Amino acid sequence: MDNESKPYGDLSLLSIADLKERWCYTKAGIHKLASGKDFPKPIAKVNKGRLSIFTKDDILAYEKDKPWLFNQSLKLSKQRGYFYRQNNQ
Repeated sequence: MDNESKPYGDLSLLSIADLKERWCYTKAGIHKLASGKDFPKPIAKVNKGRLSIFTKDDILAYEKDKPWLFNQSLKLSKQRGYFYRQNNQ
């Protein structure tokens, strides 16, 4: 099947549940990340606004230079650094 016969081309879509499988974060952790300024905006919300849909290209761009999304040790190091800075200001 070529792109002309696909109404959306090769558009790949991801939900928060997909990101949970992709990253070492819980759904709650991903929602916290999603509140950040640099997190991609969903292209759609379905199920009465409860399910956010993102393009894979937007997520790939967000993942760039964020290795802690995929590595639990790096994630914990980042969190420890954040908590240390918060408690020592």
